Amino acid sequence: MPGMIRRARNFLRTLIRREHWWAEAWSGLMLASFGAVSLMARPEHLHALPSTRW
Repeated sequence: MPGMIRRARNFLRTLIRREHWWAEAWSGLMLASFGAVSLMARPEHLHALPSTRW
């Protein structure tokens, strides 16, 4: 079992060093989730909080 974990960690470390797919996937996921939340938000929830009003 420890050998499998070590191999998996080394594999992930190699991927992260050499590839940019994880950064692309992360930014795509964040953009998609922000878009979904923006589409589902009701207008009354988009007002400024009292502490941010002048």
